[in-house]
Amino acid sequence: MAAKAKKKKRPRKPASRPRPKARKAPRVRKAKKKAAARPKTARSTAAVAVERAAPPSLGEVRERVVTKLAAVVQRSPSSLRDEDRLFEDLGMSSQLRSAMARPYTDIARSFDGSPITIDEAESLETVGESVSLVHERSGGVA
Repeated sequence: MAAKAKKKKRPRKPASRPRPKARKAPRVRKAKKKAAARPKTARSTAAVAVERAAPPSLGEVRERVVTKLAAVVQRSPSSLRDEDRLFEDLGMSSQLRSAMARPYTDIARSFDGSPITIDEAESLETVGESVSLVHERSGGVA
């Protein structure tokens, strides 16, 4: 007689627990009701225009632009003059000048101004031109 080989028992897996149900997102209708409950105030465009801050002075814009340029070219802000040429004197390549469109736009928008395009930033040749463009876009009058 042949001896029967004993089967090895596999270890038993623990019973798996059912996953908890996902919570439902709060209803959107409640948020709409809260928003609708706020009183609406009629405001004319003239009233909104009065609330805006006065346009920035050339000095305020110059300080911010020169500080940003000084950080980029690794110089002190006091050493930069309006006559300094961005390429020849400060060593800014056309790629770096075009990259300055973002910081210039940020400065202009901090005064509720309009954006400065990459082409405009790349075409600037001096520190003074940069300051003038940002001042103009910030709503300032020369």
